[in-house]
Amino acid sequence: MSHRKAVFVIAAALALVLAGPASAATWRGTVVHRNHSARSIVVATSTGKMVAVHTRRAVRIGRVVRVNARRLRNGTYSARSLRVLGTRRRVRLRGTVTYVNRHRRLFTLSARGASVLLHARRARAARAIAADDAMPTSGSQVVTNAEIDDQGDLEAQDVKDEGDDNDGIELEGKLLAVDKDARTLSVSADDDDESGDAVTVNVPGSFDITQFKVGDEVELTVTKESDGSFTLQKADTDDENEADNNENDNNNGDDNNNGDDNNNGDDDNSGGGDD
Repeated sequence: MSHRKAVFVIAAALALVLAGPASAATWRGTVVHRNHSARSIVVATSTGKMVAVHTRRAVRIGRVVRVNARRLRNGTYSARSLRVLGTRRRVRLRGTVTYVNRHRRLFTLSARGASVLLHARRARAARAIAADDAMPTSGSQVVTNAEIDDQGDLEAQDVKDEGDDNDGIELEGKLLAVDKDARTLSVSADDDDESGDAVTVNVPGSFDITQFKVGDEVELTVTKESDGSFTLQKADTDDENEADNNENDNNNGDDNNNGDDNNNGDDDNSGGGDD
């Protein structure tokens, strides 16, 4: 084999390796959320990336897990196997803010296949005047360090604003109402409807609004308008991902096995969790 041909073969092999995690991947992270409607969990990697993984397993929030999964058409994952390694109370999360309720001190952080509700830490008396300063603004990309409480709720300890998301905002939720005359959708403010609130998405005339059915779990790509509203750019449903789930439930990561709870599970990643 000539030197040039050998270089070509090596380059082609390397390209296949790099492309591999787009369809299948193994990584480690912390379970930070469960979406009961979509039968999925959200695993946060050490960098804060939130990865939606469809699984039949009822893994508890705060568990450190090793996931082997294949990537679905819409960018979420279907678990092939999942193993519990330990527990963790502190996590980092990265995403785009899609809902803010300053009075209740709630906000939603969204990424592909996930819209996760967080509680902003309440300011103490000396800081009460600046309480609003800790709350992010809708449409901004943020990184937050959060603590997981005994009920599995996430409390944001600090929030760092990284600028507006102008590349298409991912929004996951349950479709609560469809107004065909106004061409708007009311979508739960977080994907498991914990907040009991909704956000409104305007539907351009290029979409067939009759495709949207109340009760559907939807994955929307939207843009934020200057008045704070959202406009639909792309729409998917989560139903196909549920049916696509082929996880091996016999894997030795049963959540009844706590693993080594003294092991923080150092969230190093290998593959799709950080692609």
